Amino acid sequence: MTAPIAKPKPSLAAAILIPLLIWILFSIGAGYMAFRGFQDYTSAIDGFARIEPGTPTEVTLKSSGEYRVWAEFPQSESGVTPIASGITVTVVDADGNEVAVDDYVGTLSYSDGDREGVAVSTFSIDEPGDHTITATVDAFANQPDRLAIGTANPLTEIGKGVLLMVVVGTVGFLIALILFIVMLVRRGRSKRALAPAYAPGYPAPAYGAPGGYPPPQPGYPPPGYGAPAAYPPPPPAGTPPPSGPFGSPPGTPPPSDTSPPGNWPPPPTA
Repeated sequence: MTAPIAKPKPSLAAAILIPLLIWILFSIGAGYMAFRGFQDYTSAIDGFARIEPGTPTEVTLKSSGEYRVWAEFPQSESGVTPIASGITVTVVDADGNEVAVDDYVGTLSYSDGDREGVAVSTFSIDEPGDHTITATVDAFANQPDRLAIGTANPLTEIGKGVLLMVVVGTVGFLIALILFIVMLVRRGRSKRALAPAYAPGYPAPAYGAPGGYPPPQPGYPPPGYGAPAAYPPPPPAGTPPPSGPFGSPPGTPPPSDTSPPGNWPPPPTA
């Protein structure tokens, strides 16, 4: 049974999909932050107190601090925000004391649905409570539909949402990128650990006898070093020489045969 081939971990699909999924989740969170910023922007505008121009109106201011007065106009069909001018705002607290009102310096406006607001003045109060606010508009000035009073700046709310969107999106992208690089590095190490020491198709040599000698064959002695096979080893000391003509010591002539030939007559006797 063939063993399963080991694969590097993590897989290439995991190294791509996991960081991508994290980046998508952070992107969704970033989009929600932007959406929440637009919601806060709309909620801030809807939360303003409103009065009709030319009519003194008692407004309950729920917190101390700085307030803005906005002149609201119908949304311009040309897309150009109207310029608020010739509008005078007076604020009187519950004790009948007039509160200092300053003209707004700069240009600040918002647009929400069918209305556009332009900041015209600011004032500050030390204590919350009921205040009587009156807006007087010159006859030759642009006539706003109403005036809105509130502490919040709608553009700040939407700015917070956009900022959070950028931060969350950037953090998500960096986390996904770092995780992608780490997983690729781990995958590379895993591939190197699983890679064979030699190229495929060439088995690694075994360790033991030198590679130049083939294994011994049956019936043949193993190769080695010593006396040549044609020369037998010398006899041990004290062993008598073998008998026979080929076993005589060197330099000894072979024994002579003194017996008469077989066809000779026997020698005479006395």
